[in-house]
Amino acid sequence: MRYIITIEGFQLTAICYHSTYRLNVLSGWLNVDDSLHELQTANDLGQLDIDFLLPNGICVPLQVDIDRPLDQIKQELWKQAANYPLFQQLATFDKYGFLYISSEGLKEDVMDESVGIAELRLAASFLKVVEKPADDKRKTIDRQINSLIGMKGSNYIQAQHSVSKAEISEFRQKMTTYCNNDILKQANQDPTGLVYFEYKHPCRLRSTRDLPPDVENFVINHIVLTVIVEEIGASYKLKVNKMSTPDELVKMTVDKWSSKSGLKTKDCNDYILQVLGMKDFLYGDNPLVMFKYVYSCIVKNTAPEFWLKTKSSVVEKQEVSQPHKSSRSSFQEERRNTVRSEKRSGHCVWDIHNNFYITLHTACNVQVPENCRSLVRLCVGVFHGPDPLCSIQETKEVSVSQDGLCSFNDCINFDIKVQDLPQMSRLCFGLHSKKGKEPLLLAWANIPIFDYKSNLQKGKLKLPLWPRSELIQQEESYCFPVGTVATNPQGDCSMIEFSVPDFTKKGSIYYPPIEKVLQCASDHMEEPGKCGSPVLELASTHIEVPGMPGSTTWRPNKNIVQQLDSILKANQYTVIQMLDEQQKQLIWWMRYDIRDKFHEFPHALLYVLYSVSWDNHIEVSKMQALLQTWPTLEADQALTLLDFTFPDKYVRKKATEWLDELTDEELAQYLLQLVQALKYENYLNCDLVKFLLRKALQNRNIGHKLFWLLKSDMHDPSVTVQYGLIIEIYLKANPSHMSILDRQQIILQKLKSITEIHTKATNLKKKGKEKDDSPLQKVMQMGAYKEAFCNIYSPITLMYKLDKIVEKSCKVMDSKKKPFWLEWTNADEKGQNIQLIYKCGDDLRQDMLTLQILEVMDTIWQSEGYDLRLNPYGCVATGNEEGMIEVVQKSLTLAGIQKWRKQGLDKNSLYDWLKHKNPSEHSLQRAVEEFKLSCAGYAVATYILGVGDRHNDNIMMKETGQLFHIDFGHFLGNKKTKFNIRRERVPFILTSHFEYVIKDGEKKPQNFHDFKDICERAYLIIRSRAPLLIQLFMMMLSSGIPQLNNVSDIDYIKEVLALNSTQDEALEKFRKKFKEAQDNSWSTTVNWWFHMRAH
Repeated sequence: MRYIITIEGFQLTAICYHSTYRLNVLSGWLNVDDSLHELQTANDLGQLDIDFLLPNGICVPLQVDIDRPLDQIKQELWKQAANYPLFQQLATFDKYGFLYISSEGLKEDVMDESVGIAELRLAASFLKVVEKPADDKRKTIDRQINSLIGMKGSNYIQAQHSVSKAEISEFRQKMTTYCNNDILKQANQDPTGLVYFEYKHPCRLRSTRDLPPDVENFVINHIVLTVIVEEIGASYKLKVNKMSTPDELVKMTVDKWSSKSGLKTKDCNDYILQVLGMKDFLYGDNPLVMFKYVYSCIVKNTAPEFWLKTKSSVVEKQEVSQPHKSSRSSFQEERRNTVRSEKRSGHCVWDIHNNFYITLHTACNVQVPENCRSLVRLCVGVFHGPDPLCSIQETKEVSVSQDGLCSFNDCINFDIKVQDLPQMSRLCFGLHSKKGKEPLLLAWANIPIFDYKSNLQKGKLKLPLWPRSELIQQEESYCFPVGTVATNPQGDCSMIEFSVPDFTKKGSIYYPPIEKVLQCASDHMEEPGKCGSPVLELASTHIEVPGMPGSTTWRPNKNIVQQLDSILKANQYTVIQMLDEQQKQLIWWMRYDIRDKFHEFPHALLYVLYSVSWDNHIEVSKMQALLQTWPTLEADQALTLLDFTFPDKYVRKKATEWLDELTDEELAQYLLQLVQALKYENYLNCDLVKFLLRKALQNRNIGHKLFWLLKSDMHDPSVTVQYGLIIEIYLKANPSHMSILDRQQIILQKLKSITEIHTKATNLKKKGKEKDDSPLQKVMQMGAYKEAFCNIYSPITLMYKLDKIVEKSCKVMDSKKKPFWLEWTNADEKGQNIQLIYKCGDDLRQDMLTLQILEVMDTIWQSEGYDLRLNPYGCVATGNEEGMIEVVQKSLTLAGIQKWRKQGLDKNSLYDWLKHKNPSEHSLQRAVEEFKLSCAGYAVATYILGVGDRHNDNIMMKETGQLFHIDFGHFLGNKKTKFNIRRERVPFILTSHFEYVIKDGEKKPQNFHDFKDICERAYLIIRSRAPLLIQLFMMMLSSGIPQLNNVSDIDYIKEVLALNSTQDEALEKFRKKFKEAQDNSWSTTVNWWFHMRAH
């Protein structure tokens, strides 16, 4: 039988001797009745009938095991093909690969031949055998990158239509050059491989060598630890000073080894310390107590354990260029180069004195809902960040034809001169209809007024629109300036056509480079003594000097200075956005005085930026000049400058320079927000991208975290190109990390396939067609799966290497989304097994944000001398509603503890469990102290964050007494309800069970007073850092997290922290909430009882 099949532009002519499938060719697409990735299509032996279309035109049918690797199937295929005609025309099997049609109808290459048939998601039961390209290595790398990005074939090409191909091409070229020349080239001068080692295994350090007082009591001066010498297997227990360095510990160990063995003393420089069970190394001249691992052991009252390894066994040279720490100098050189730009041809935008205007032509594919009028109007505004620079203009209403066309033919004039358009200004469009009497935004789009080369957009432009989403609130109904400037890649979307004139200028109209901006500021600088001058003098406190503000004789008197101080001292989040024009003018006049008071008002730059007239290019130039001399900001304020509120290129550039002062550990805490800040950039090539790439290529831990943060958002078409290109540049510059990520991607794909198999098996069981509803262990025992799950790094952290999957310990959990509990042996023979939870169907980004904030709170408290034993366990989103969660060892849910106690609702149930796990009096006292501190930390943290749905299955306790919360699906005051009744009536959890443990079983009632004092102090400490906390949430407004999509959602935190009140008033409010939690604890106990009955 001969088939001629045309599929997506390629033709298959095959002679089939045995047809095993039924084909329907409809409209150029190959369709089948059932998707072959379903396990149920296999026979009882787990086999499928597949036809292989060979290059010689022969179709060979094979019955294959669904889990058998494709490279083995290919070898079997060649054996069978030898029995068919024309076999002599084929080369050896290794010269060929596979091509198939996916269930999405796309042509796809098989990139990894270690996978089985079940993972390919075939649209039909055949594969085409194709010759591998000559430059197979380069093609393989490109295919790997596309696979890791998560966009394949035409999808990725289509998505790239949302950004101009010229901008994409230039970005690739410049970023590749930036990475290769400015960052990676110096690593080639690393003959020992130590630089590459430090990149792979950076030290995990605390920000201070000081210990909180309660932790200091555990240590006094010395630490007892164990070191195992890998060469001989000998173990030595050592007592070292807490301020000893890793190098000193290495010397102590080597000396003891030599004295015990009688051998000649080894060279200490040949050895390095590695944490037992982890790829975590200690080296350098920092004291031991600064290393996070050592500190955690001190807190847990356990002895640190290390391997003493030869450097030659862990340090390797990297053939491919890798980053070098000294590349910081080349980064600074790149900064200086931006000031020395070439003279541009064309016309400077400052020379055009006309008002800005555009001409609107038509709109097509306009879709008006059935319950709306078939009349539409277009709103257009010129925005700089969230603020319109002039009045928003509206067209008259026009009718929409049946085929979705409408004509505006309208000239839109804006009350702003072309010369005053800021470089980062946007044209924002909103297409509106009416639903009854209320306006309804149908679609929107934004476009930078200047292109990526700083040229004014000119000529006739077509702009695809984005449909309205839930992110857009009613108050933003005219336009949506916070939205992306990427265009909608979907072909059937609404589209408008408009023109930007050339303003009678031939050639390009460009925004001037920074040196011309600074020259403009210099040319228009205020005269000495005049308001706005750097040398403004203060008037006598008793004598009013004649003159009006703005005149050369005006001097600010005492009242004006006091007025300014009162503005700057007020809470920035309640005052800064409510400044009136008079206050803004005062701040602008006094900007140099404000700069010089920087240490008194570190957040004052925000006030100045809010007070700039961004619709005046001279004033903007003066701001740029002031920025060059502004003192360094702390991370809190620097992060604020990367928010959507401040789009200016040089403000954002300065922010990245200030963030460069952070340590890598500190920077990693803020990566979540920095990735979101990329969405606010007008162009692909920006300083924030360079900053993140440089940091990622100098520290693999940062690179790993950055990759998954970008990858998990790739399903969002508004960032597909931007994020995809950053991933592409990173992976091409870092092939060693790409191979690790590729392995992780493979197991994640397999886990997703198993999830689908499990879901279908469960549904069949409900229908009575299947007995086994848990195929997880069965699938894990299949050869291809078992092999793929071995010898990989954890996606959560590269510190853990997973050796072999422990099939018997893997299970499907009981919670709603049926996550998988997975267990591996540790690649370190002395390390404990590693357990992870794979979750599919839940958005883990809210959990990631909550855990990040908990980590930030923990850092803040420790900086103030309090360690409240928070446990922000690892959690990473790896895709859309998919990710992995770290399992905390030796812990149990409170529900599990209460079931163990049987009469679990008794107040002594938790205490009895702790006594059982800590039989000695000393260990029990330590456990009670751990419980008291951690309970205080989580009480305050969950109250401030408004964490809801707190029941005894998402609060856990470790055997050491450390309490911690999990599963943060509700926050910012969004509490669960039942029949519209709020089930949670307390501000935070403080039950009689907790109080009984804190009081050490009623033996130490004073403990509870101490606990209350700790809670109050912890609350006030976080309140003092409210700007940072609020800013971290503000920067996540664009993330799409359902419970965080509007500024009003963050009002909960402002209210809880009582930012409009004095500190005493805020503390009194917290005390009332504490009493409320204590008095109403009975309601929590009742809720827990019902929860246990239901589960």
